Amino acid sequence: MVKNLDSLKNIKKYDQSNMALILEAFALQCRDALAIADKTVMPAAYKKKEFRNIVFCGMGGSAIGADLIKDILRDELKIPLFVCRQYTLPAFVNKSSLVVISSYSGNTEETLSCFREALKRKSAVVVIASGGKLERLSEEHNLPFLKIHADYPPRCALGFSFFCGLKVLGRLKLIREMSKDISETAEILDDLGVLMVPAVKTEHNEPKKIARMLANKFIVIYSSSEFSEAVSVRFREQLAENSKTFSSINFIPELNHNEIEGWNKPASMLKNTAVIMLEDCGASRKIRRRFDVTKKVIKPTGCKIITLVAVGKSKMAKIFGLIYFCDWLSYYLAIINNVDPYPVKRIEKLKKELARS
Repeated sequence: MVKNLDSLKNIKKYDQSNMALILEAFALQCRDALAIADKTVMPAAYKKKEFRNIVFCGMGGSAIGADLIKDILRDELKIPLFVCRQYTLPAFVNKSSLVVISSYSGNTEETLSCFREALKRKSAVVVIASGGKLERLSEEHNLPFLKIHADYPPRCALGFSFFCGLKVLGRLKLIREMSKDISETAEILDDLGVLMVPAVKTEHNEPKKIARMLANKFIVIYSSSEFSEAVSVRFREQLAENSKTFSSINFIPELNHNEIEGWNKPASMLKNTAVIMLEDCGASRKIRRRFDVTKKVIKPTGCKIITLVAVGKSKMAKIFGLIYFCDWLSYYLAIINNVDPYPVKRIEKLKKELARS
């Protein structure tokens, strides 16, 4: 287990594909995504259409951007937004639906299946991908195609999936003008970026400090559904793919009605558990109270409790600040675990096995 995260030699020994460089450029990726979306032509027919629902189709890293859009717009979007992670579309999808197809590679089989089904149902379709089969099919059917940059691990392309998807909704006048929120988010990412890179020593680098606390721990992630469930989902995914670490998530207030009772056995496991509370500085009084009482109830088990508070004015800035922090945290935990954060060997093995059948 790597103990010295301030040794760039130690970090480079395991980060052989230089994922740190990708993380450092996250704010730039977000700006690139906005530029790509701005130059994509939307059909005049789409702009005139009165949509009754929005469906984002994607898997893994390509779907989490849609989850974040849904969380951020929950209290203001006037029509339902659904995230589809399956081979088939929901029964309600029809010619009054906007279907956004998001696949980083352009070859995801579940997403391709939904694409073909959306065409059959005569839905308005917009595609986000780096190429692949979806690019060819979009050209064949004369559909708007947002071509994002290739050569990223899909999980590291969140800026593309989120901001391209958000901009599509903006271009079609389905959401309010969000330039202020976007500007604040970019500024926060810029500010955080210089504080969390490998060259910054542990004493001044919060993700490094917390990564050390998580070594050899089972990790439980709690956030509030009022704030964002997608933040916890994203963090769990990054711990799995980057850190090669299994973790669990749940949400306040729901977990107070069931999971809280499970903090009893097995005692030895609970003592070796780290609970990360993802909190919002602007949360309602009731939610803040539930976080406080939850900590009080589980503390006697001997678990380690770590609180990360999202700061900022807009919900978007708060969420992306937390996500960026947790991305770096999962990166440093990978180094501590003596693993390369880039390859996903089990996922690739699973894909090969499925391809044989």
